[in-house]
Amino acid sequence: MRCEDCHGHLLDLLYGELGDETRAGVEAHLAGCEACAGAYRRLCAGQAWAERLPVEEPPPAVELAGLALTGTPDARAVDGVLLAHRWRFFH
Repeated sequence: MRCEDCHGHLLDLLYGELGDETRAGVEAHLAGCEACAGAYRRLCAGQAWAERLPVEEPPPAVELAGLALTGTPDARAVDGVLLAHRWRFFH
C-alpha cells in the first residue's frame, strides 16, 4: 500500500469503519512506515483530546440556524431572529 492510500484510510481506521482486508493492509503499512504511523498516532491523540472536552449545549441561535437550514415553516421568522442576533453580535 502506498502512503497516499494509507492516509485516505486513517480516519476510517480510527473510527473502526474499515473492512477486515483493508484494515489489515493499513495496519501492515503502519507497521513498516514511520511517517504514516506518526500521522495515525497524531490522529489518535487528537481524538483522545477531543473526547476529554466537556459536552455543552449549543446556544439558542445555533438551534434557530438549524431550523432555518431545514426549511421549517417558520424559516422567515427564524431568519429574522438570526439577523437580529448577528446584528447585536457585530455592533
